[in-house]
Amino acid sequence: MSLFEKFPSYDLIINNCRETIARFPFAVLCSFVGSAIALYLVEHDTKAEEHFLSRVTIVLALGFIMFIALKLFSEVQKLSKTSSLLIQLGGILLLVLYYFTIPTKMFEVEMHGYRYLLLMIGMHFLIAFIPYYKSNLQNGFWQYNKTLFLRFLTASLFTAVLYIGLSLAILSFDHLFGVDIDEEIYLQLWIIVVGIIHPLLFLSGMPKNFEDLENNQDFPRGLRVFTQYILLPLVVLYFVILIIYEGKILFTWNWPKGWVGHLVLWYSVVSILSLLLLYPLQRRTDQKWIKIFSTWFFRALIPLLIMLFISIYKRISEYGVTENRYFVFAMAIGLSIVVIYFIFSKSKHMKIIPIVLCLLAFGSSFGPWGAFSISERSQKARLNTILNNLELLDDNKIIKASTKLTFDDRKDISSIISYLIDHYGLNTIEHYFVEEFADSLDTLPNYNVKQEITQMIGFDFIYRWDYPGLNDENMYYTFRLQDQSIIDIAKYDQLIELEDLTTYNNESTILLQHDTCTISLIADSSILILRFRDETESRSINLQDNIIEMSDRNYDCNFSQKYLIYDFPGENPNASILIKSMNGYYAVDSIPSIISISYHLLINNSE
Repeated sequence: MSLFEKFPSYDLIINNCRETIARFPFAVLCSFVGSAIALYLVEHDTKAEEHFLSRVTIVLALGFIMFIALKLFSEVQKLSKTSSLLIQLGGILLLVLYYFTIPTKMFEVEMHGYRYLLLMIGMHFLIAFIPYYKSNLQNGFWQYNKTLFLRFLTASLFTAVLYIGLSLAILSFDHLFGVDIDEEIYLQLWIIVVGIIHPLLFLSGMPKNFEDLENNQDFPRGLRVFTQYILLPLVVLYFVILIIYEGKILFTWNWPKGWVGHLVLWYSVVSILSLLLLYPLQRRTDQKWIKIFSTWFFRALIPLLIMLFISIYKRISEYGVTENRYFVFAMAIGLSIVVIYFIFSKSKHMKIIPIVLCLLAFGSSFGPWGAFSISERSQKARLNTILNNLELLDDNKIIKASTKLTFDDRKDISSIISYLIDHYGLNTIEHYFVEEFADSLDTLPNYNVKQEITQMIGFDFIYRWDYPGLNDENMYYTFRLQDQSIIDIAKYDQLIELEDLTTYNNESTILLQHDTCTISLIADSSILILRFRDETESRSINLQDNIIEMSDRNYDCNFSQKYLIYDFPGENPNASILIKSMNGYYAVDSIPSIISISYHLLINNSE
């Protein structure tokens, strides 16, 4: 057989396309119609985010995944063509109902974007287990999902090569023959390749005989090597790190920081994925250690789960529930269910994992128990409590503050108002205002709405990156070394670029050629302190007067080297700093403060 005879003929390709369309007609229709609408929107240069057809395209993308799941369900149940058709017509009704829940500007209110993402995730996990939802065929389930994954990668590779090749061909015509080609053609080509060709390639490889897959013993060697010799050792390493950290928590009684919860969660997800990838090896006599590792792995997760729940509790008790915290909590619940199942269940079927994730995704997207309802209620309750404590409510309407609010109170109010408007829309807090003021807010963009609300209370909106002290009575300053400045280091032996010092990260240790030194920032006094290892006394530079002088001298904030280089007192070695940038604030007749300073350390080892 020649090399070319191994490639499929055009007739075979056409027949595969026909079979795919006949098997998944509604899914293919969604991809074709959605792509056609996207091409229309690009061609007519409309405001896609506001056009109703853009919402139709979004719904059709969701429908593509949903109709695959419905068709697989019909095949597993061995339904008649009529029953299968009725189920998919019911799917069309669900898509229509979902369309009317989407606002004109879907992604301006983040809740709708999150909900759409949850529905897409839920649909994908539904496809992962629906052919085996009432079957205990472990190997068949694994082979089915392996086939889906490899088919997706193959389709992605083919379409990527096709798109790049066609794009280069178009580019060649443009440059070699001087053909005037509209740049939009590249986007249109991408829509055709991704929206039509990729779905057809993927669906054409969708497994059909689900029970027969149980007898398939194929296991890619590359997958085994990657999982067994790279992924699993990393899993063990991170497990040891987390266990040591948990021991530190118990010893010091210093409870976990916020990011620890995410670390534990994603570690668990990656670890379980690794075990799933290695499942077929568990039955081999020469790989019994994998089964033993799997058995004890889930028991070992219990202390990490406890740490995860403590971390979540700390965040929610301090700042209330947000969507992200809700999702982390929901994932922790799902992970707990999986761990308990694999510890106590005799069957230990892998399908429990996509089933739990599917239910969590769908359950979180709607209803009073969902992420959005609970998060909205929690943040509105926090706002109501703060306003009541500060006596800013009169007959449930926000009034202007009679006294100056603290920075923390202003930042908390700003943060909650910003969160509610961005995630749920202005209507969630309109009841706090008289009708005339609420109507005036409807005509403004979100960032102006937030400023109008806080100014009505009696202060400027506080952004999450703002520091205490930045208010109407203070002056904010920024100084920078002029661009393209030539740094004169003739008097020095070394120039060392250091990490920025800030209010919260206020110390840096430097390893020199023959010494060690530490530079510290006293932010609220604008003082830099330098201490060498062998010196008994520290050296300091007070920048207070210089900050005020430079603020009065220059309005564009850019200075030459002579204004930004300062000598530390003392000799052997001589030391100076050259400020690259510095910012902070100060009030009239007060000591300036530094928020952040970026600088070079200059050393002269004088004899």
